[in-house]
Amino acid sequence: MRMRTVLGSIIALLLLACLAGPAAAITAFGGNPFYQPPLTSVKQMKTMFMEQKMDVRKGLEKAGLGEVYDSLMLQLPDAQVATVEYYKGKKLQWMFYRRNGKGPVLIDRDVEWESDNPFAGFEFFVDHDSKRYTFVVPLVCGNLALADVGPIPAPVLPVAAPALTPTPAPTPAPAPTPAPAEVAPAALPFAFVADVGYLYQADPAHYLLLRGGIEYPLNDNVSLLGMVGVAPKLEGIDGETAFLLDVMLNYNWTKMFVGVGLGAWLTGGDSDLDTEDNDLDIILDIGYQFYEKPDAFKLSGFIELRSAVDEFSDFDLYGRVGAGLRFHF
Repeated sequence: MRMRTVLGSIIALLLLACLAGPAAAITAFGGNPFYQPPLTSVKQMKTMFMEQKMDVRKGLEKAGLGEVYDSLMLQLPDAQVATVEYYKGKKLQWMFYRRNGKGPVLIDRDVEWESDNPFAGFEFFVDHDSKRYTFVVPLVCGNLALADVGPIPAPVLPVAAPALTPTPAPTPAPAPTPAPAEVAPAALPFAFVADVGYLYQADPAHYLLLRGGIEYPLNDNVSLLGMVGVAPKLEGIDGETAFLLDVMLNYNWTKMFVGVGLGAWLTGGDSDLDTEDNDLDIILDIGYQFYEKPDAFKLSGFIELRSAVDEFSDFDLYGRVGAGLRFHF
């Protein structure tokens, strides 16, 4: 009954976390560019798309617009491109990028510009299947972003006007030079992570879970997680405070992730007692990312199960199950 109550509380905690609305705000471009160096001309941007067309296709497919790729590549060479400035509060439906400018194309959704300074970009549209897609490419990073989707406007028919004596057109004022967007410092090829949680052992024992380390992306979906930490025993008649050395392989899709790995549970206790000896653990994590500030911070909730390799058949006695929060920096 007590085990059921603990598991119910863990599941309720994760469900509550998943209901929190995701947020995505950004104040600087350049840390994770799709293209380097910064764009300086429309011709350079169009050449970039032609040279990187396979990654452009992958980015559109990840954004759910794979069918727009052929129309984009067909219309882009003759597209009318405008240099625009987007100000604080501008929202983009998604943006693709490369972590640290390398590796596979990644997607951030619901991006909002929050800097007090505007960013300059090249804006153009692509017509496909009765819809007009408005794209923008920030000059400093070359990341493709979707700004708007709407119907294709009806063509405007010319109306004959009465002949008038022409008057000289006023000389237009020179357009202001766009202020350069803030350039973020170069990002590290990995992310720092920290876990805070709780572990329960049915024998019984209760532990606080504290650990930290790094997460290194191997590709778009798979990452390697290495962490060290401590599990202080809070209460219980069995078990001892343990030091942890954990290595896990994570598979990520959308905002869910699953991790499997091995961990050292080091207590320095009595080697003849299964609740106090040093163990090599099998670890299973299941989690959900429910908050993100692009290029800055992520927060996830996770459930963890771990059992010593030589005690797997006695998981109901010596296995440990718990939950926690994972912070990505």
